[in-house]
Amino acid sequence: FFALSLAADAFGTMATMATLFAGGRIFTRRSSMGARATFRGFNDAKCAQLERARPVRGRAGSRKHLFATAAVKEPETSTAETPTLSWRAAIDFKKLKDDPAAAQTNADNRAAQCDVAKVCELYDAFQSLNRECDEIREARNLNAKSMKGKLEPDARAALIAEGKELKEKLAAIEGTLGALEFQLQSEGQKVPNDTHPETPLGGEELAVLRKEVGAKRDFSFEAASHVDLGERLGMFDFETGGKVCGSRFVYLTGAGAMLELALINWAMAKVVSKGFRPMVVPDLVRQNTMEKCGFQPRAENTQVYNIENSDLCLAGTAEILLGGVYMDEVLAQNELPLKMAAFSHCFRTEAGAARAA
Repeated sequence: FFALSLAADAFGTMATMATLFAGGRIFTRRSSMGARATFRGFNDAKCAQLERARPVRGRAGSRKHLFATAAVKEPETSTAETPTLSWRAAIDFKKLKDDPAAAQTNADNRAAQCDVAKVCELYDAFQSLNRECDEIREARNLNAKSMKGKLEPDARAALIAEGKELKEKLAAIEGTLGALEFQLQSEGQKVPNDTHPETPLGGEELAVLRKEVGAKRDFSFEAASHVDLGERLGMFDFETGGKVCGSRFVYLTGAGAMLELALINWAMAKVVSKGFRPMVVPDLVRQNTMEKCGFQPRAENTQVYNIENSDLCLAGTAEILLGGVYMDEVLAQNELPLKMAAFSHCFRTEAGAARAA
């Protein structure tokens, strides 16, 4: 029995490739060691509109100021008093209002720290203030139309004063509206997607077997784990990994290092033969790109490392970098499918393992 399930290794390196197997069971699960690979092909006409951001690249400052922290920052703000949004998530606030209890239950089941009731309150306040802005804009338009044509000096002066008052009132309310929208988006982006109703609640012991391919090999002896075999063959050096980096880290040595490189090359060759375009992507990614890929701020539950004094994060999966390739672009249906395969490192905290890296 042999299976290579979306992973080039189990020690922090990630390759993007298809699931490869020769027999046994196929599960959709994440490596317990925190390494994962991504296989992505865009072949649905409904996915023709994707987002892409290509900002001007700037220097993030000297190297000594780049430090990683395990927290997702709030959306970017300007130096002005009113914060501005780096992007607006397409959140169905009306749906949240229709059944806030169900949305909160779903969030609690997914351990997502959010307050759906607060989101609904902010949405109501935003809608109310937005309607007020529309009414003032309509009044300004009527005021401007009233000033056309010949008027008595006193009447024109009164209209000018009224227009100035409306302009100042609108500017003040728009500032408040912008700050309110920032709050609404910040809180709304913490609400997770709905969970499929057939998804079991709980740990891996409740996972549902969807498909079984081939037969698991039945050994006539007690099979050793890959860790035991690797240590016997001098492929893994946990002692040095613990000394240099801390617990749960390992050096791949000798045949282990060569096997790592061989598996990556073999997997990439496989997907390239299927028409995928190979890529080696950066380790850093802009925060708004991560947010557009669904990695939203979730308080203490975040698994993202941020780079201080910048809007950059350490990428937790090559999927994020692939997802950003066609951001903010509209693709013609005849351009699909787009096939990309990427290799990268992965950086994320492990909340299920005492938040170890």
